[in-house]
Amino acid sequence: MYPEKVGILSLAFCIIMIAAVSSCHYPQKDFSYCTIDPSGFDIRDTITLSVDMNDSSSIYDMYLCARLEAGFGYDEIGLYVEVLSPSGKRYSEKISLPSDFKALEESRVKIIKSHGLYDIEWKYRSGISPLEKGLWKISMLILNKGTVDRYIIKDIHGIGVYCQKRSSKS
Repeated sequence: MYPEKVGILSLAFCIIMIAAVSSCHYPQKDFSYCTIDPSGFDIRDTITLSVDMNDSSSIYDMYLCARLEAGFGYDEIGLYVEVLSPSGKRYSEKISLPSDFKALEESRVKIIKSHGLYDIEWKYRSGISPLEKGLWKISMLILNKGTVDRYIIKDIHGIGVYCQKRSSKS
């Protein structure tokens, strides 16, 4: 190559790299997902996820999500949720997430259908103002009774959680 072509290519590469680096920003979502074998999941097994709420001066919304077969046989997914703060404080509750696709018309639920699967997203908590910054661990047990025997539930491909940073506290 001629030296002037190498110089032009180098300059073009530098301009592209500067544009790419300057357009990057910190992601506003922190997502954690656990893939589950859809042929059967033992509901005695714990699903463990985590989210990083690294800014205690911000407000977050937390979403739970699941990927389900279109033929999922339950109107809801019962979960026992335990949250562990960065310092080790535990919070827990039982919740029910609607999974009857025909009845899901609430504004807090988002559904995407593709190739016989449903991705459902529920707004679990809104306006979270974390008392501690850092990595929060979320453990879940599925409370539905199984289909094959009493401990196996089918047609769940995965469960996840994410936090969306909404704003800073004023």
